[in-house]
Amino acid sequence: MCTNVGGNTELVREGESGFLVAPGDIAALAERISFVLLHPELAASMGRKAREAAEQFTVGRMADAYMDVYRRLAS
Repeated sequence: MCTNVGGNTELVREGESGFLVAPGDIAALAERISFVLLHPELAASMGRKAREAAEQFTVGRMADAYMDVYRRLAS
């Protein structure tokens, strides 16, 4: 679970790798947490998908992307 702000939507796919809730919506957050606790198979699936998504955002990949930009600008 995370709030639907900033770059969170790049990482969390609603209903696939987690749930997004509006900032400050405590009721929605509690409902989503309860839902996941009652559905352990879904929780496990979301956890796997979230890990796969998170692996795309490593420091090494970020550094490689910056180097690609610098190379393009320098050429």
